[in-house]
Amino acid sequence: MSLVLQGTATDWVFSVRALLPVVLLALTGLVVFGINSLRPDSRDNTLLALTSIAGTLSALAVTVWYLFAGTGQPTHGGAISLFSGAIVVDGLGLFFTAIFTSVATLVIAASYDYFESDANPASFYSLLLLATTAMGLMAV
Repeated sequence: MSLVLQGTATDWVFSVRALLPVVLLALTGLVVFGINSLRPDSRDNTLLALTSIAGTLSALAVTVWYLFAGTGQPTHGGAISLFSGAIVVDGLGLFFTAIFTSVATLVIAASYDYFESDANPASFYSLLLLATTAMGLMAV
């Protein structure tokens, strides 16, 4: 185990910490849904884009932190197996999660101007965040 993740694999808090990049992406998608639900008449593209970028950058930061800390590497206790082996957090999965989150960040930044005049940009941002969540979950 690395210094980042210490505990037993049966502990649900340990499982959430091991899957923190994916959990951050999912929570960010739900926050964007919430912002759109609480303010349906205000189509604030800047707020939605900044919230989405903050979520993807935080997930990317945690992923890179886990990679540099050696989480899931053979030298630090090996891969972390969760939920009876259904999910395995290892270096390769974290690497692909870093790629997915960095690409999602770039897509959000590149699409900001395109959705400036759109009636409902929250659906795009939420769909992108939840799709990135699914990609990250399938990678680990």
